[in-house]
Amino acid sequence: MSKKKPVSNVPQPQPAKVQAAAPEVVSKVKENEPFTLFSFKGQALILALIGLIFYANTFSSSWAYDDLLVIKQNEYVMQGMSGIPKLLATDAFESYTRKQNEKANQLTGGRYRPLSMVTFAIEQTFFGSKDVAITDTSAVARKLVETANKKAEERIMHIRHVVNVLLYIFSAIVLLRFLRGTVFKKLPLAAFLTALIFVIHPIHTEVVANIKSRDEIMSLLFITLTLLSALDYFDTKNKKYLFYSCLYTLLALLSKEYGIVLVFLIPLTLYMFRDAKPKEAFGAVYIYFAPIALYGIMRMSSVVTGGEPNTDVMNNPYILASVPQKIATIVTVLLLYVKLLFFPHPLTSDYTFNQVPYVDFSSPLFWASLALHAGLVFMMIKWLKERHVLGYALATYFLYLGLVSNIVVNIGSPMGERLVYHSSLGFAMILGWALAQLYQKMSSEIAGKAVVGGLMLVLVGASGFKTITRNHDWSANKILFLKDAQTATNSVIANTNAGMACIEWADGETTDSAQKNWYRKAVKYLDKAISINNEYVVAHLNRGVCYVKLGDMEAAAADCDSVQKMFPDHPNGVFLAYLVSDYYNRLGLAAANQNNQPEAIKYYIKASYAWPSNADIMYNLAYAYCKTGEFQSAYATLQRALANKPDHAKCKELMNIVKAGLDQKHP
Repeated sequence: MSKKKPVSNVPQPQPAKVQAAAPEVVSKVKENEPFTLFSFKGQALILALIGLIFYANTFSSSWAYDDLLVIKQNEYVMQGMSGIPKLLATDAFESYTRKQNEKANQLTGGRYRPLSMVTFAIEQTFFGSKDVAITDTSAVARKLVETANKKAEERIMHIRHVVNVLLYIFSAIVLLRFLRGTVFKKLPLAAFLTALIFVIHPIHTEVVANIKSRDEIMSLLFITLTLLSALDYFDTKNKKYLFYSCLYTLLALLSKEYGIVLVFLIPLTLYMFRDAKPKEAFGAVYIYFAPIALYGIMRMSSVVTGGEPNTDVMNNPYILASVPQKIATIVTVLLLYVKLLFFPHPLTSDYTFNQVPYVDFSSPLFWASLALHAGLVFMMIKWLKERHVLGYALATYFLYLGLVSNIVVNIGSPMGERLVYHSSLGFAMILGWALAQLYQKMSSEIAGKAVVGGLMLVLVGASGFKTITRNHDWSANKILFLKDAQTATNSVIANTNAGMACIEWADGETTDSAQKNWYRKAVKYLDKAISINNEYVVAHLNRGVCYVKLGDMEAAAADCDSVQKMFPDHPNGVFLAYLVSDYYNRLGLAAANQNNQPEAIKYYIKASYAWPSNADIMYNLAYAYCKTGEFQSAYATLQRALANKPDHAKCKELMNIVKAGLDQKHP
């Protein structure tokens, strides 16, 4: 019979305490410990190998979701290192929103997260290449240049994906060090299991596989480094550790706003794991207000806030909800997060309106969530008073979750998988501790290894399958969008994105019938999006393009008209406007050539509705009015044309003729 392991409540012999420079000595001992599966180096290697296995298939991935928005379409990133000053001095989406003619930030408080974008700019300098200019207008030459530019874009994206995975692995190893040396110092198995669960959790696929979400990885990495350095300073009073911890605090905040939780996490960590009294623990955090203040100054000088409150449900998810509905839905979302942490399926890139429907106080899910989280908060307070590690785990979970719950500030979406990246650490701590306790309570070491080892093998295998397959979904927009439309069936954005993916697939087809099949599929998705939110201009834009491709110009004109009413200055609106207006303008010219001016006027009017600022179309319409003697209508039309283009020579010339005609009619 195997020898039983001692249970956790039996006192164990303690080594003599090391006095001066204790952390230095301990660090040196750890560096010299044998390389085994139970050593820090051995466990770090395991985490690195599993991280590589789980995410190696992202190395060949392309752009996905917001990658284009924050990298390719960000002029400061594309400038390389010379664009870094601008990245540090502007809102994260400033370059994009300016090009989209948006007058203000769409989210409360803006988005100031420059550090990850600085890394994109550095990568652009060392690995990027400028687009080759198209000087030869022949079709063959143009195709060759476009292919070369696309390959260059793909190459640097592969490098960016490798960097994301390496940062993820490095952050897990730093996390392991923190867990082994602080949180689970007397229970190293729990430290390893926590780090392992964190690395393999499929809910992290969005963070790792989507380059834009590097800010999440860097944020947690620098928060963990801050805690390690703060503990070193508390132990040794060596000011270099104070400098490091303040620097890491600033870098954490520049990565993403989560760094603000350090105001609570640092004293909580000292209270829990250094037996500091509450007054002493909170007294140690005052120095960290210096980097926080510096970050605040940088943010306020870079992000424009204020103005009119956002009334678009796509960016203010509870704007259409009553107060009871808002409260009940926010509480219910907390339960949905718990469900995803325990059972991460299905996963989707979008939870915006109306994927998470409003509920009220009559919903059983609301009451279940309220009861569960009230119980967890009660146990957290109880365990914190007892300095039990589960209290720290729950506090970690709630501190991070509070920032993305829509309770403190509108985050622009009811929920998101990337938003629980930090909180999932608290979940992993609880599960890691529970499995380590199960191992200790088994009747023998062999039984413990069999049960816990078997559970972890199943967990790693299932998580690996889910992660690797989900990574494939994130490999390109046209794959991700169609996949997630099957999950987020009620989301406006998910259905719109699926329609855009169908358009992209259509563009790659070589036959007219195959292209039209994709356009018809696109229309179905876009119809669904518009049925949920008729004011979503992007859906109208793309559906209008599909109708043009399908030859249904009346339907295309209707969508074009909707775009003009909702967002007349939309930078992509001119593309649809050109397609529709050019079609009707040609019909008008054909009718005019047959001297059928009334028919020409009808078509010119439709063309002008599609593109009201096009002076050439207005000129054609005014000319047709002149031909039928409708000088007053011609005059009004030319006024609109010249208001948009005062130097339009033909309009000015025709205006003189019209004025003469009006003088003859009304001398």
